[in-house]
Amino acid sequence: MKNQKYIWLGIATLAVLAVAILSVMNPVFSYLWVLWIAAVVLLLIAVFKVLQGKRSSNKTFKDWYEDHPRNPK
Repeated sequence: MKNQKYIWLGIATLAVLAVAILSVMNPVFSYLWVLWIAAVVLLLIAVFKVLQGKRSSNKTFKDWYEDHPRNPK
């Protein structure tokens, strides 16, 4: 699937939001701790998927930034 990284980002975001919401509801601490560890692992997986995504470009560092050229004409 081409957009798998967005699914991982969504799952990680929902896990972090669940921890934030549950933390104000005074749940059993062990459940909250396990959910927090799972959220961190999911976030790391999501970052890994995004950074490992296949992307190609013909730009180099010599091209500088498109919105702020080094030598404007």
